[in-house]
Amino acid sequence: MKLCVHLAASLTLAATCAFGQGTLVYDQQSSSDETLPASGASSLQDVANGQSFTPALPFVDFVKFMFQDANPNDGLGVRVNVTLHSGSINGSIIGSSPAVSLPNAFAGPATFLFPAEASVTPGVTYYFNVVPQSGGAFSIFGSTSYNYSGGTAFQGGFPDPGADLWFREGIIVPEPSSAALLLLGGAAFTRLRRRKGLK
Repeated sequence: MKLCVHLAASLTLAATCAFGQGTLVYDQQSSSDETLPASGASSLQDVANGQSFTPALPFVDFVKFMFQDANPNDGLGVRVNVTLHSGSINGSIIGSSPAVSLPNAFAGPATFLFPAEASVTPGVTYYFNVVPQSGGAFSIFGSTSYNYSGGTAFQGGFPDPGADLWFREGIIVPEPSSAALLLLGGAAFTRLRRRKGLK
């Protein structure tokens, strides 16, 4: 009986701690290190700046880029969104994230979620375009040392074959909901009670 009680309590606790948000699964990335680089920022203020990439998975749920406030003394943050293009950095838009607000003096990675998963063809090159919406000046990190083989950085709409932006993209795998975990816990508890002959 004690085993049943402990098992039920554990499963209930697990259910109440479940977020149901999902787990990020990375497909393509120029770097997995999410700490702020000591140097290597490129200031990107106009449109048509971003990164090309070649997905291995058939859809994209999110992308991350690394930002830093270029003028933290102005008291301004920035609002930025990311568009996903096929064909070229200015090609057809197949996905667009809502704008993300980065506060004044922000430094680090920012995640952009696509409201509906964007369908892509594995092995074909696609393009992320980082688009400022409002606010002050910002820098987006890139480097000549990332050596990402599936694409390249873009500045002013033109490729920079010697560099890549810091980026990570992929899909979101949903976690079990609290209700699903509670049902699982209830089923396990019932099965153990029957096995022990408890009523």
